[in-house]
Amino acid sequence: MAKAPDGRKGVDSFASKRPDLVITDIEMPELDDHSVISKIGELQADAKIVMVTGTGLHHLPVAHKLGADRIFEKPLRPRDPIVAVEELIS
Repeated sequence: MAKAPDGRKGVDSFASKRPDLVITDIEMPELDDHSVISKIGELQADAKIVMVTGTGLHHLPVAHKLGADRIFEKPLRPRDPIVAVEELIS
């Protein structure tokens, strides 16, 4: 597992480590969520992406089109991301 302080470093980390699943926030410095999702998709089309938003689900259509597999709105119910991860990597 790796953490990144911003979108650009997150994409760089993804490029070097190639995890099967990424959990990303919608609001990040350097690169926003849509850019991060797009760049990850370019690097590895089958990567699973879980996006978290505190700004509303109006991002849903674009995020899904770009490749987000699941989107959750804050505050999260603790079990939701766990279930999503289990479903996406099984």
